[in-house]
Amino acid sequence: MAPITQYKGNYALTAVLLEHPADGQVLFVQVQDRQKATLFLRLLEGYSHLAFVVPYYPRQAWYLIHTTVDCLPELLAILAGCKMLKMIGFSHPD
Repeated sequence: MAPITQYKGNYALTAVLLEHPADGQVLFVQVQDRQKATLFLRLLEGYSHLAFVVPYYPRQAWYLIHTTVDCLPELLAILAGCKMLKMIGFSHPD
């Protein structure tokens, strides 16, 4: 069995941002209190049919939320009620 090695990366954005679907949206959000980041991730697991979350800089509680254009209005309504977030912005493919 191979020895277990420790992750030596910088916990930064990977190519996942660049490879979102043609009809997708990517929202950039930051959890205001890093202590609540796990709670935020668990809450969004319940909405897995709408979006999936990718850590951007987890040490600073930055996350990317990938969704489709069809699901975006419902997801924005959910996130608007989430007081622990700072909505940074969103992008879509050109």
